[in-house]
Amino acid sequence: MGLPPVEWWLDDLMKHLGQPYYVGLLSAAADAGSSHFAPMETQVVVSKWMRPIECGRLRLRFFQRAHIPEDLVSTKQGLWAPLRVGSPALTAVDLATYAPCSPGQTLLILADLAASISRRDLWKALDTRRTVPAAQRLGFLLARAGQEKLTSVVREWLAGRKLAAVPLDPGGGPAETDAEWGIQVNANLEAAA
Repeated sequence: MGLPPVEWWLDDLMKHLGQPYYVGLLSAAADAGSSHFAPMETQVVVSKWMRPIECGRLRLRFFQRAHIPEDLVSTKQGLWAPLRVGSPALTAVDLATYAPCSPGQTLLILADLAASISRRDLWKALDTRRTVPAAQRLGFLLARAGQEKLTSVVREWLAGRKLAAVPLDPGGGPAETDAEWGIQVNANLEAAA
């Protein structure tokens, strides 16, 4: 593989670099039980920009976020070393922010994570990130996944905020806009593979 498993040394590396971090996005979703897509890399959210690490078959990809919300990150014990992992609520917001996979794949992952996301944690994750376009995407996808309990939290958080037309797929072109969420539906949500 080129190196021991990431879980064995990631925490030590980040402590050595003085870098706050958490395992996030698809890696955290897989850890929380969403097994639709096996991530081909470990995705880590850090507070300062870092280059990807590739050694043998191991790949780490870093996503930068200035603030790491400590109350939404837990440390997993019982492994070879401690490992900090983002909560399901933080993972949901990050998936809508960074879009590491297609909107159809994100929809399936959100459906898996929904049962483990509390209304309070989702509000806290939205309030920590304060990214209106990501909240619009998240609300649209949660509504499509039939998760009204969580959709209502996003709707309440967005109340009074100015919504702009936001593409569902940031890499896609313009499309018809959903009136409630202000989302340009420029991706096929049925194509999840």
